[in-house]
Parts: sequence; C-alpha cells; structure tokens
Amino acid sequence: MISQWSFLNLPKPSHKASIYRIVSCRRFLTMLQNSQNTLVHPRKWDDPFENFILNSPVEVPAGRLARSQIRNNVYGQCWSLHREADLMWRAYSPEKDAIKLQTTVELLLQSLLEACGRFKDISCFIGRVRYLKKEAISRIFDSVNLIDPSGAGIAQTLLVKRYGFRSEREVRLIFLDHTHAAYDGLFTYYFDVNQSIRAAVLDPRMPDREVEQWTSRLRAAGYSGRLIQSALYRPPDFRTLRSRIRD
Repeated sequence: MISQWSFLNLPKPSHKASIYRIVSCRRFLTMLQNSQNTLVHPRKWDDPFENFILNSPVEVPAGRLARSQIRNNVYGQCWSLHREADLMWRAYSPEKDAIKLQTTVELLLQSLLEACGRFKDISCFIGRVRYLKKEAISRIFDSVNLIDPSGAGIAQTLLVKRYGFRSEREVRLIFLDHTHAAYDGLFTYYFDVNQSIRAAVLDPRMPDREVEQWTSRLRAAGYSGRLIQSALYRPPDFRTLRSRIRD
C-alpha cells in the first residue's frame, strides 16, 4: 500500500486522476527500448525560478549564510492535469513530432516506488504544484520544513510556482536521492511502459505518413497500449451534425 504521505497537495479522490506528458516520439521509443524513465535535476528546467527555496541561502548557527546541500539531491518530472490543449502541442512539440503519454497519479508514483528499495518511503513523492502570488511565496520561506524526517518538506519546495504559470496545472513526480544513485543531473529507473502508460497520442499535426511510421516503430518496440493520433484539429462531421439537428 502506498503511504498517504507520498501524495502532496493531492487529496485521495485525485489519486486515480489521469495526468499527461508530451515527449518526442524518439524519447518515447528510447523509453520502450530501455524500459527506463528519467527524472532531472531542476537546474535543467527552463524556468530559472525553479527550486528557488533550496537555492536560497539560509542562516546557520554561526550567523553565516549558506546554501543547503540538499538542493543537489532532488529530481523531478513534470506532468499535467490538462487532457489536451492547442498550447500544449505548440509548446512541447514544435517540430510536430511528439506524443502525449497518459497515466494516472497513482500508477506513476507506484512505478518509482517499485524501483527505490528500502528508502522509498522517504524518497518518492508525487504532488500538485501550487501557483502563488509574491506575498504567499515569501511566506513559504518561513513555513517550509527542510528537516522533516519524512522528506515531504523538501519535496514541497518543488511544488511552488509563480501565479502566472497557473494554466499549466502541473503534477510532479519527485525523487530525493539519499543513496547518490543519480548521475550528471539525471535519475533513471526501471519503468514498465505497458504497465504504467495507459495511452499514447500522436501530435494532431503529424503527417499521415509519419503517423504510420511511428505507429509501426512503437508497436515493434513493444508498446501494446492504446495508440492513436489526436483529433484536436480534425473538422467535425457536419453530415452527422445535420442529421442530429433534423432528428
């Protein structure tokens, strides 16, 4: 059974909620071939404001300012509660060559827990990001508990973003590296794609020929889940619509 402490800002009814992530088709193919998922250190994320709490200097007993070394041992992966949006495809698939992966909050966390052995209860978390205004963010500095033995206090530092990013509706998978298993800013773990990924949806702008090619390659690599192309930009069937109106 998964500890309730592993879910941050996520009440129990949301544990079964679907979450989504857009990656390049090549990256998904590599995940299949290697049976691996990879979390990254926040310094590799685009927003320079990420992990601002752990990067901020703190006062130590001698009165000096120092930076917490914990910040070097935190890794994350970003997902979204958005099922689909034009903005998502344009932001994360600029070359029209990506695929949207679907899992659930619980399944994603379970995949990490199964790979993390004896320290999993203080290493593995999943949480919904809180989007706060400047005044609220400043209060976080006074409330965060970096010495919480459960590790949740440290994980919560990755779940705060500025209010202007609220449309992202992010959920983040978080790993605290107590055993120095990560390398070069990356933490990779065994990941059964067919067990964890419920569906994979190709970019709606991808040409038909490439859809066929990627479908064939992903199936050959072993993906057995639902695999379709997004119909986001497909025009409605007006014949069916007219028929419904007459009825």
